Amino acid sequence: MNARLIDRDTSNPRWIREKVAFRAPYGAEDTFVYLFLPVAVRPPFQPVVYFPGATAQRQRSPEELQTRMIDFVVQSGRAVVYPIYTGTHERRLDAIPTDDTRAGVDSTARLVSDLQRTVDYLETRNDVRMDALAYYGFSWGAQLAPLFLALETRFRAAVLLDGGLDAGGRRPEINRAGYAPRVRIPVLMINGSYDATFQLESSQKPLFALLGASPEDKRHILYPTGHSVFTAYRNQAIQNILDWLDRYSRPSP
Repeated sequence: MNARLIDRDTSNPRWIREKVAFRAPYGAEDTFVYLFLPVAVRPPFQPVVYFPGATAQRQRSPEELQTRMIDFVVQSGRAVVYPIYTGTHERRLDAIPTDDTRAGVDSTARLVSDLQRTVDYLETRNDVRMDALAYYGFSWGAQLAPLFLALETRFRAAVLLDGGLDAGGRRPEINRAGYAPRVRIPVLMINGSYDATFQLESSQKPLFALLGASPEDKRHILYPTGHSVFTAYRNQAIQNILDWLDRYSRPSP
């Protein structure tokens, strides 16, 4: 893996931000991960792996990391793990292949590999609790979640914010609907009932129904807004997320 610390930023009073590089499991390149470690509590921390919205494909790092989507998680005493997935931030690509092509399948496979290699790296650290590992995906990250959660079995719980099944054409190898029944960990979905990107009846409800978690271990919360619950209902959604992590991703005694 050849993991190494690239940067350690202590300028924020709420967290320490570490940037770590390690060898990607494909090609001859490095991948990166940012770790936001809370200052107010002592380790070991519960780790929450974040997958950003699609704007990460054109944002830079570290100035444009989606910290507004994760700051409350760190302030709750958890460590947020923010991988720089292929095609995002400083690993941006000139063009993202579409999911109906072989290149699109390969690109998605690299995203899965980035996530799994990140979890491998976390297992080498003594300041996180792997028995409490959680996944948190926003928009694009919530839409891709069935793939990740079916293929990476070390997660204990998941939060999907502003996501759903995408109606766009794609090859069957990466059809999210085919993976959703294999997701058997507790899953919280939070959506806007007027979301035009992932519509309630055609996208959100089908995904929720397909998830393989038992009925008592999955929940779908709706707010009367569009495709950005945090715009109008940030505080309420934050409480939902933290309650879910408290309930399902506490470290083992």
